[in-house]
Amino acid sequence: MLKKTDLSRRDLNLLVLSDAMFEARNVRRAAERQHPSASAVGHGLVGLRRMLEDPLLLRPPRGVEPTDRAIELAAPVADVLIRARSLIGRGLNWLLDLLTTPQGRPQLVCRLAA
Repeated sequence: MLKKTDLSRRDLNLLVLSDAMFEARNVRRAAERQHPSASAVGHGLVGLRRMLEDPLLLRPPRGVEPTDRAIELAAPVADVLIRARSLIGRGLNWLLDLLTTPQGRPQLVCRLAA
């Protein structure tokens, strides 16, 4: 039986980064796509390597090449992200529908005080 992983101890944002790197196959281009610096992407890659227990990207004489494990993970990671985006999108739409009238005006006003 597989051991259940405690996701609260994992940085799931690294999956978004891995998707960008798998697609770009270039740390600088992945950084441009995700908006952090190339240095931040490099640090994220270190975290990904630890989390997934694989180097993920190798440096041949030109560019970078994904490891076999990275190639194996690319499609499942992309699928998880598509499903998460869909789930979150539906949740936000449901919340907006709940909070607005048919005329598009707020139905409920919440005030937060410090």
